Amino acid sequence: MKYFISLILFSSLITSCNKDKVPSEVECEPIINQNHSNDTVFPSPYLMAYPGSWWEYDNGFIDSCEYWQSIPIRETISENGCLYVDEDMWILPEPLYLTGTICYDSGVTNPNDYSSTTFYKLVDTIVGVFYDHQGTGGQGQYSYDLDDSAETIARLDSMTIGANTYYDVLHTERTSHIYYHHLGGGPTYVTQYWFAKNVGKIKWHREVNGSLVEEAELVDYFIAPY
Repeated sequence: MKYFISLILFSSLITSCNKDKVPSEVECEPIINQNHSNDTVFPSPYLMAYPGSWWEYDNGFIDSCEYWQSIPIRETISENGCLYVDEDMWILPEPLYLTGTICYDSGVTNPNDYSSTTFYKLVDTIVGVFYDHQGTGGQGQYSYDLDDSAETIARLDSMTIGANTYYDVLHTERTSHIYYHHLGGGPTYVTQYWFAKNVGKIKWHREVNGSLVEEAELVDYFIAPY
């Protein structure tokens, strides 16, 4: 699926773990507590991320939670020169982890070191901005600045798509702007989503620099027993 997700910076309400980095000098080796409970990642009434569920859209795309991937989830605490790490292995739907599709409720960063894992929300039930992030990347003349934000625009009682009416719908919008210093500018991505309770994503609309590049509406779906 042609989702731009700012390298899965999807998701000022941020659900996150402690983000302490590994100290440059420690007096002992990291102490790692491995739980490995293999839980799924944060299914919710608006993101029904359960194995076997699927969503079909009018552009021919079928979203699915059939493929899963274990990702190390860590919370780190630095204390008295030692690093204490609680590590678990959570199962994420692989397509969502790699492409940010419907099953995606949280983004994962820093999966290959001892830094804490950080989660970014994709949707929120409270109207207003729930994610606002500024960052940098690249090196030298190829460096860039990133502004990334998301907000819930409205909470709708219902929304009709084709012959189907969905109830309790969240309308959200995500805006990402990349400024490449060597180019003196860069693209702005704006994507609007509509999530229906107990269903999932029922519609999306995506623009790049003000031009429509993708839109789709739900035509059929199945939520697996859970």
